[in-house]
Amino acid sequence: MREGVAWALHLFAGVILFFLLLFHVTQMHVALFPGWGEAALEWTNVLARAGARGWKILYLLFLAAALYHGFFGLRNVLIEISFLRRRVNEVTIVLSALGVILFAYGFYTTLATPSPMPGLP
Repeated sequence: MREGVAWALHLFAGVILFFLLLFHVTQMHVALFPGWGEAALEWTNVLARAGARGWKILYLLFLAAALYHGFFGLRNVLIEISFLRRRVNEVTIVLSALGVILFAYGFYTTLATPSPMPGLP
């Protein structure tokens, strides 16, 4: 992938992270509306949210954006180090492989969460 496209994706992932993190904080930590804040951390609500399809999609989007943004940024920092400047391909391959492994693990754990149990709100 060309550096310009990779950089644009890095910036786009940062924008996605901003809005998803803002959504996460308001949903989980700020009691602006009934049912938010402390109630969001009750076990029944956590289980119901973890099993809901919409939340799983948001979690996976958050995971993908965070991993891409973080590992591309780390790659750029590492290739600025003088002795790694000649090893751009190796650094890219190692970080890409680590990112794919972490995404696969996060994907599995997100989708392995059971659907909400009957009777839960």
